[in-house]
Amino acid sequence: MPTIKRSQANQRRQSQHGGTTSFLKVELKHFVLSILDDLIMSQDFAEAGFRSCDIKLALL
Repeated sequence: MPTIKRSQANQRRQSQHGGTTSFLKVELKHFVLSILDDLIMSQDFAEAGFRSCDIKLALL
């Protein structure tokens, strides 16, 4: 649930210049970015040989 809330907040910040977002609707990009911001997930990705910052840059 915290990941969904972070992704909704990220989406609201980026969509302030137009359009409204539904409370339950979250774009996949913002959801994935919120997962990557999680410290534990970042560590898991690092152990698997990925850098979460590289994945975030690719998404953006």
